[in-house]
Amino acid sequence: MTTFSSNDKMNIIGVDVTITAQLYESTTPNNIFTPIEGASVTLAPPLKGLINVGTIRSGITPGLTISVTPQTRLLMVFSITTTGISAATTAAGYASGGVTIL
Repeated sequence: MTTFSSNDKMNIIGVDVTITAQLYESTTPNNIFTPIEGASVTLAPPLKGLINVGTIRSGITPGLTISVTPQTRLLMVFSITTTGISAATTAAGYASGGVTIL
């Protein structure tokens, strides 16, 4: 499960802000990470309008099975995309994600 929680009041006018989490890996290991196919989730619903402190968006990617070899490094990256009025947009908050390794 992946979540985003706003830590500041936001008023998002004219756009929908969609938050996506993508899991990356470095198998070498080094600081070069590549996205893991299928290991992404779009948090729902999009942010729009008046967003209060503590507003939560979440998502889950069920049934994902990937091989993680010893010393593989994992990195979860959160990004936002917007639809509507074209403008620079930020979403203040914190994000978390969980990965089960068997």
